[in-house]
Amino acid sequence: MMKKNDGSLWGWGVNKNGQLGSGDFEFIHLTPQRVQRPVAVYLNDEPVVMNSGVIIRNGQAFIPLRSVFEKMGAVLNWDAANKTVTISQKEPEKEPVIININYSSGKVDLNNKPVSLSNQPFILVSTAYLPLRFISESLGGKVDWIQDEGEILIKMQ
Repeated sequence: MMKKNDGSLWGWGVNKNGQLGSGDFEFIHLTPQRVQRPVAVYLNDEPVVMNSGVIIRNGQAFIPLRSVFEKMGAVLNWDAANKTVTISQKEPEKEPVIININYSSGKVDLNNKPVSLSNQPFILVSTAYLPLRFISESLGGKVDWIQDEGEILIKMQ
């Protein structure tokens, strides 16, 4: 890894699991590739600690399955055999929210209605990633992405 004077990060070498953060899964890069800067996530001004970092794909932020949504009051049920997750949130005086995601087919439902996402959720090295904005806003959060600062701010309403 190296950091250029303009602040951009570049990396090369083995990349079989996408660990360079360049957005691809080429086994190896012999020449430097621009990599993604780390992105910090905050929920109600508190930093969210994640085992795996944010991955940006086609301009959309994806975060590990259990990183923030449970802190937003959601219950997550992972079915490893079928590679599906059900995210549910039931709060007093609010309509319940149920999100079903099938990682094999890419099918996503919000309250039993199909949803079309521009980028499909994915699994990378045994970690399931979800689209941060779609899930957060479905659970009642407001999301601001401050791209220049490398920060994503989620406020529960």
